[in-house]
Parts: sequence; C-alpha cells; structure tokens
Amino acid sequence: MKRKVDIDIYETNDYQWFKFASWNRNISRKKVDALKHSLREYGYIGSPITINEFREVIDGQHRLVACSETGVMVQYIQINGLNMESAITLNESQSAWKWTDYVNAYADIGNKNYQILLDLAKEYDTTLQSVVIASTLSTSKACVRRIKSGDFKLSNEEVQRAREMLEYRKLFEPYKAYLIPEERFFTVLFRLVAFGLIDKDRMVEQVQKHATKYRAGTSLDDTVQNINDLYNINSRSKAYFVDKYRQMEEAK
Repeated sequence: MKRKVDIDIYETNDYQWFKFASWNRNISRKKVDALKHSLREYGYIGSPITINEFREVIDGQHRLVACSETGVMVQYIQINGLNMESAITLNESQSAWKWTDYVNAYADIGNKNYQILLDLAKEYDTTLQSVVIASTLSTSKACVRRIKSGDFKLSNEEVQRAREMLEYRKLFEPYKAYLIPEERFFTVLFRLVAFGLIDKDRMVEQVQKHATKYRAGTSLDDTVQNINDLYNINSRSKAYFVDKYRQMEEAK
C-alpha cells in the first residue's frame, strides 16, 4: 500500500531566525566544511532541518551553518513538542552522540553532577574522560550508560578524589608525550594510587628519570605491567603489583 503524505517544507535565508539549542552538540567545523563542499559541488545538502515550536534546531544544525556560510536558502520543517530527547534519537540515526555530548547536554539543563564534571575539566585544563577516570576510576560501559541516562552522580568523596588525582596528574605533564596512550596510562595510574599499590613520590621520580623508556601498552593489562617495569628501573627495592592490581580489579 502506498499513499502520499503532505509535509510542509519551508525555506528561508533568514538564518538568525533559528535558535541553536544550548543542550545540543557543539558544531564540528569538519562537518560544516564537508557540507559546504557538497553544496558547491552538487548543490545538495540533504534533508530539511527540523525545528520545534520555539525555532530550536533539533536536527540539522550543521546544515544550517553550512547554508548560512554559503548564502544558500535553508529548508526546514517544524514539528512541535520536540526536545533534547528527540534530538538524541534523531541524531543517533546519523552520527551517534558521544558520551561527552550527553555530559554537555545534561549540564546545560541544570544537572549539578554533570556541571561538576565540566567545571573540573575546565579548572584542570583536561578532558572529560580524565575527570571521569579520576573521580570514578572507570570509563566502563556501565559508567557510560549511567552518563547517557542522566542518572550519573558524584559523591563528595569522588569529587575530592578527582581533585587529588588531577593535581597529581599535573606532575606528569612534562612527560606525557612518552606516557602513551595517555588516557590508558592515567587510568591505570589513578587506580594504582587509589588501591594504595604504589608510592606516589617514587612514581613521579621514576617518570622524571626514565619516561623515555616507558613502553606503550596495547591494553590495560599491558599498561599495568609496563608501569610496574618503569617503577622498578634502577631501583634496589623492587615492587611487583601486577597480580595484586588484577585481584583488586576483580574484587571491585
């Protein structure tokens, strides 16, 4: 069975008439430039953008920017009642929201826990991933699911731990080019500190002396072993914490 469905499609060059929803994702210049190329080469940019009754762009903010920067009329449809949840659903079918996009979105609508994550990232000039690892010692699938659901919460203890870990991380800043992959290294390092398996000062001293000898890990298990090796270079008192680390990970 086939039937014609009439949908009102409007077009305008009054780009300022539209509103960018503050909770939506940040604009990607790479995406905008690719769309502008499509407009110049083919005169086509895809389906009309979608707005709600408040003129907020629910789907198509990159298309809107590309049209405005090239002077092309932008086509749009209006569907009342759409909101942040609608934007997530619509965008998942195109380019999925990253978990960091959810942090920005929930923070913007007033969720204090997500605002704390952003504030810490800004205060310590680091990534959201570093803040989540420092506070929860995890970026597991379960942790990411909590973030996406809007149910992510930070205890006072976790906020304090994040501050302590991020302060500690600063001591490694001059050597991070050698400590790769960076986030994997610090994920393991923060856990080692939290589990009480290493002497923090000794770790800093070993990195200062031997960072160039650190071997990049291809997994978290490799990284634990490689940090253990670095920790013991030229040291009279050897420490072996790989097995204990794994035991404590399994017990969490």
